[in-house]
Amino acid sequence: MVAILLSGIGFQTARVIRRDRHLQESNSALSSANHELFQINVDLQQKTDDLDQSNDKLEDANRKIQQQTERKSAFLASMSHELRTPMNAIKGFTNLVLRREKDLSDRNRDNLEKVTQASDHLLAMINDILDLSKIEAGRMDVNPEPFNPKALVAMCCATVTPLLEEKPDVKLEYEVADEVGQANTDQGRIRQMVINLLSNAIKFTDEGTVRVDCKLEGDEAGGREVEMLEIAVSDTGKGSRRMRY
Repeated sequence: MVAILLSGIGFQTARVIRRDRHLQESNSALSSANHELFQINVDLQQKTDDLDQSNDKLEDANRKIQQQTERKSAFLASMSHELRTPMNAIKGFTNLVLRREKDLSDRNRDNLEKVTQASDHLLAMINDILDLSKIEAGRMDVNPEPFNPKALVAMCCATVTPLLEEKPDVKLEYEVADEVGQANTDQGRIRQMVINLLSNAIKFTDEGTVRVDCKLEGDEAGGREVEMLEIAVSDTGKGSRRMRY
């Protein structure tokens, strides 16, 4: 009986020891997990602090960009105003000579008319400088008006004719299809793009032809056939430049 009792006490003691050992292991694992969790919290706090500092730097950089944008817009507005005065003077004196000088040769009169056309174009470009602020604001105005595409193409070609003086082997040609009548869009922007394309074409053409073709083409819009005005600039130089309206 005593032996059985001692055996039972020993068995219970062993169970208590095992439970105590298991409890110690569990406490040790929990302590290790708590330590890892604490370290994770420390790292997370450090990353949060770094993120806050980065956000502060980004906000500061954004403020500086906004200030620079405002200064640039003010500079562009001031510069465009200052440039208009001499350009208007050039245009005014040129027109004065054209009106008063009756003995001008046809060549000199033609050259002065090209000066006037170039002045008009440059004034339009100066005005377009102000559009940069509109672009930054996400707004670009288009001012449609009726105009004669043939007259516009002829004027653009006349404007870039002086560029051909250094390119004796390059010819400038244009053709406007008979069916092209009146167009209705922003004439100023079309003129600027055509002149830019022609200038670029002449620049990269050493011999051959720079040509402008203007015609009507059919297109689908809203499930119906509409006529589109196509103005294409091509050359025999390095590449081909083309646009469509």
